[in-house]
Amino acid sequence: MDKKFLKYVLEETVKRFDDINNGPEHDESFKFTAIATFQREWDADAEDFLAMFKRATSDAVHILDSKKNLPNAGLIKLMEMGKEEEVRRAFKMLLSEDDGDIPLRHHRLRDFADKINAMEQQTSLKGTLYKVSFYSALAYLNLWRPAENFFVKVSEARTWCLSLNYSPDIGTGVKFSLERYYTMCEACLQEVRKCTELLQLNKARAEAKGCQDQAEAEHVLMYDLIHCAYSYIFVDQMGLDISKIDRLKASKEEYMLLKQHNDRQQKLQELETQTLMDRQQLVGMEINSKKFGPGKIMALDGTTLSVAFGDQVKYFDLTTCLRFNLLGLPEACFAGYHKDLELREERKDLTRKLEEEA
Repeated sequence: MDKKFLKYVLEETVKRFDDINNGPEHDESFKFTAIATFQREWDADAEDFLAMFKRATSDAVHILDSKKNLPNAGLIKLMEMGKEEEVRRAFKMLLSEDDGDIPLRHHRLRDFADKINAMEQQTSLKGTLYKVSFYSALAYLNLWRPAENFFVKVSEARTWCLSLNYSPDIGTGVKFSLERYYTMCEACLQEVRKCTELLQLNKARAEAKGCQDQAEAEHVLMYDLIHCAYSYIFVDQMGLDISKIDRLKASKEEYMLLKQHNDRQQKLQELETQTLMDRQQLVGMEINSKKFGPGKIMALDGTTLSVAFGDQVKYFDLTTCLRFNLLGLPEACFAGYHKDLELREERKDLTRKLEEEA
């Protein structure tokens, strides 16, 4: 870890602390208000879950939604469409106790995003505007238990790690490691706690917003250091401009290759949220084979179909039947199979390229 760079960031943050939190353009202390509102209003067993949800997230709009992606707004729309109880169950699982098991927490975040996105795919909300990502799901955990979590925007976090020469890599997309990110934040906090002036300033702004918990205040501060370094005053030192990327010990070509790699990871993550065809739905379906006539699919064992034609049962390879539509299956099954093929091939190709680049 480059402690000189971190020291510079801490010194500059102290100098500009008032402008960052009370300036005409910036007020990063709003996160404490958002956390306080969420914790005060949240009630997973509320009779009117939707109304409670709107109140709980009312001060967290800038955390949960952006101009290009509206996951929180999508959840509200989903509940207004009648999915309130399904969303309630998803949040109960997401915000449940895990005894500090970060890998389990990581799994629950992925599962939450998958469940919500699967529900949205069944409605007019399908697409990218309202899609819930791993990172937006993590925002709710931060609002609920900020002392146990760290906010993250992965592009900012990756740049921070590069600037600090920190390893191991926290990853992006499906390769993002919550455990490594949290470990990195805790390591940085060990150094941040040596800057007593900054801790005093942070404590004062937290208490002004009603936050008395030191751990909560420190975890919000850690994210603010990463976010503000990326967005405001440390741009030159962090080498965010491609023309200055050598400050991150990478050439412009290496930067573009890294961006390409990250884009592929993001694309793979999007593809993995798409549901493949449920082949078990073929069981019980009546068919009409050109060779054997009318029949009924009785079972599917692996890739073997058992089809009854009168008193006779014949066996077919599922892949062959779907590829050439030998059994006269409905057009939807035929089309679904070929869509599955394309999706599987695209996933396979992206996975191969990512493994080569890694």
